[in-house]
Amino acid sequence: MTREEGDPLRPQNPGGYLAQSIEEDYASPKGFKAQAEVERERQEKEEQRAQRKAAKEAKAKEEAERKANAEQEFQRKSELVTQYLAALSSEERQRVERDALAGSLFGATAGEVIRQSIIHNHVLELLKQGTDDAKK
Repeated sequence: MTREEGDPLRPQNPGGYLAQSIEEDYASPKGFKAQAEVERERQEKEEQRAQRKAAKEAKAKEEAERKANAEQEFQRKSELVTQYLAALSSEERQRVERDALAGSLFGATAGEVIRQSIIHNHVLELLKQGTDDAKK
């Protein structure tokens, strides 16, 4: 807060006021922050920003790894299903597909993508259960 010319509380001798404030240990003005405190607060904010950035980058990296792992697992399972179905005779394959569709909500009305997904999941279950069908 600055004092206007003629204000009776304005120091007449700024140098004398400074010397007196030091000698008598005047309190700092309301809201005043020493340069060291301002610098410390700036550093703290910068450290917090850096921590948030690092956490965000770590989360993005973790998510990318999770997606990559899920894609690899999907590819691995797709290969298993393809190999299993390729090893079946035409009649056996038709039976597996009929069984898969019969056990779904969509049945024979399923579109091609849904149909393939149903068969895919059915074969994975057969492989997981180790049934006689999966051993063929």
